[in-house]
Amino acid sequence: MAENVDELVQELYDKFRGLPNTNSIVRNSQPNDAYTVAILKLLYSKDMNIDIEPSNIDQICQYIVAPKDGGIDLFIERESGDEYYYDIIQAKYSELDENTIKTCFLEMKDAVKKYLKDAKSVAPNLQKVMGATSFCNSYKKNITYYVVHKGTTKYSRQWDDKDVVVTNSDLEVILYSMNHPDVQGKEKVPYEELGSDAYNNFMFYEPFATSEDDSLKGKDRALLCSIRGYDLACLCEKYNSTSKGRNILFGENLRESLADRSKTYADMARTIDSEPERFWHYNNGITIIAEKIDLVHNPDTGAESIQLTNFSIINGAQTTSSLFSYLKDARLSYDQDKVDCLGRVYVLARLMEVTHDDKFGDNIAIYNNSQNAITSRDMVSRNEEQRKLQNKYFLGGKPNIFIHIKRGVSKPSHPMIEKHQEVTNEELAQLAFAAFMQEPFSAKNKKSSLFTKDSKTKGVLVNTDYQKIFNYVEQNHTPVSTGDTELDAIINNPGILFTVDKYDVDELLFVKFLYRAARTQLKNFYESRMESLQAKIDVATDVNVKKMNENMLSQIQRNKEINNTCFFYCITLYFAERNLYAEPTDGTFDYAKFYGNSSDSYKNDIIKYFADNFLTETIEIINDCMGAENNVGNWVRRAGSQTDFMGELTKKVIGTKYSNMFRKFVSEYKYIPKV
Repeated sequence: MAENVDELVQELYDKFRGLPNTNSIVRNSQPNDAYTVAILKLLYSKDMNIDIEPSNIDQICQYIVAPKDGGIDLFIERESGDEYYYDIIQAKYSELDENTIKTCFLEMKDAVKKYLKDAKSVAPNLQKVMGATSFCNSYKKNITYYVVHKGTTKYSRQWDDKDVVVTNSDLEVILYSMNHPDVQGKEKVPYEELGSDAYNNFMFYEPFATSEDDSLKGKDRALLCSIRGYDLACLCEKYNSTSKGRNILFGENLRESLADRSKTYADMARTIDSEPERFWHYNNGITIIAEKIDLVHNPDTGAESIQLTNFSIINGAQTTSSLFSYLKDARLSYDQDKVDCLGRVYVLARLMEVTHDDKFGDNIAIYNNSQNAITSRDMVSRNEEQRKLQNKYFLGGKPNIFIHIKRGVSKPSHPMIEKHQEVTNEELAQLAFAAFMQEPFSAKNKKSSLFTKDSKTKGVLVNTDYQKIFNYVEQNHTPVSTGDTELDAIINNPGILFTVDKYDVDELLFVKFLYRAARTQLKNFYESRMESLQAKIDVATDVNVKKMNENMLSQIQRNKEINNTCFFYCITLYFAERNLYAEPTDGTFDYAKFYGNSSDSYKNDIIKYFADNFLTETIEIINDCMGAENNVGNWVRRAGSQTDFMGELTKKVIGTKYSNMFRKFVSEYKYIPKV
């Protein structure tokens, strides 16, 4: 078992060298090639379930760009909702200086720019890896760039929020945690004295101070105070230990997202630069558990020193690490003004004495780290309309649909629900906009504001969009008049999810499921066709034939990009047909066949039908709407795309072709009677 990154690199070099040239991610006499494989193993193998073994080389080659690579060594695609996210990584098995790191970032960005303009302009190995993904112009905003190097310096203040430097120290921490999962949280800092602010600017909490039981007095004592940011930065520096796989100041080896850590640091650094005295107000603070807490008063300065024995920071690792990074960057640039700014920073701290009850200390750590920031969606989770909606779709018989109205709550184990019948209220609202309200642009655009309180509009639960979806109206409801006819209609009528039935929503969620499978199928078809056309172009001698194939290739590339971005538009098209051509007697889908292990072709057939008809028709309509415009991402993000799309759809949907398309789909796949 490798105990450090160098040993891991050598181990992987020995495993992967000598593979056939087609999979030569590690070349003979090039052990530095294995550094990229090591990064894939350390950063992604666990989360993405990648087995880093030569027997799994085909999967590994989906992510690693073999030399020559055009400056990109790893290309990672992750799917979330209707979006794709990308980690683009350059690995250097050497220590890099600031200028070289900057060049690496520019190199990767230039390669991406070239690929999006002309895929053939980048290195063939890079084209192969990127071309096998859904990457296109629409997802440029979802890229995070990484430079991973063997040094120890991040030069954090130089980079954009989406540019992340990973050092060998970071990799050592992760490797140690992989090798020693049993040692996390076992060590504590033995003793330190920290500077606090002015005398008496603190509060002791002693829960058993008035207890008649003497054994309880002095137990579970806690202190609320403010600690100097500079002291926390120095403390973090002192106890940073890659040999132990973590900073023992934090006790735990919590592998945080490197991208998120970068963004957190950038935000904190801006506050320290511009408003150091207000850092206390903007930051959530830290929590420390210790065996003993003492205060020492300095009568000359009026300050307090906090003495801590056998302690750990159990919440606030990001804050403390960011303060340390700021101090390092200030020292590297010889900027005393920045050091002085850090000296004016104070951090809110909760200090808790935990003497002999280890379980109590464990609970403090668990509960403090399980509390996420409250979002606007969280604020409505206890609203009556949300609970009513959840009960409407989950209770009262099949189909049982479970709507997550609150984060962190698992679905009940009974009654049983199918894979597609679990959804968040946020995603369901988006789908409702696309399907039931026929507003595909709104579906995507309103996600960020759907749960945001509108204090200017009187009478709404949250805002008018929320009202349109979630408003619950009692049977004996007395109409409300605001003087605004349009607003009155929104307030006094039930939200769309209270007007449709279970089968409507069940079909919507299943169609979403079908779309994702159909998208993959169509993507594979486009890629195969593009490969065939490219082969013809490469050998063509006739100029006209070559030009014809190039035009066809360009169109298929555009179709592929539309395929990746038309989720809500496809949902809208399907339900436009359903609204016109559905019959009350239409059944439902055969979920037993679809999700079962039967050799029946039902699953493959229904996905293929959806891809060849509903999804393909959506792509054709968007092509018509776009005209000569080539940037699909820009078109989708324009509000006018919805008007254009609905105009074309309305013209086409009323006709024999669409009627036959939908009715054939129903007859072949919706034959199970509704219960």
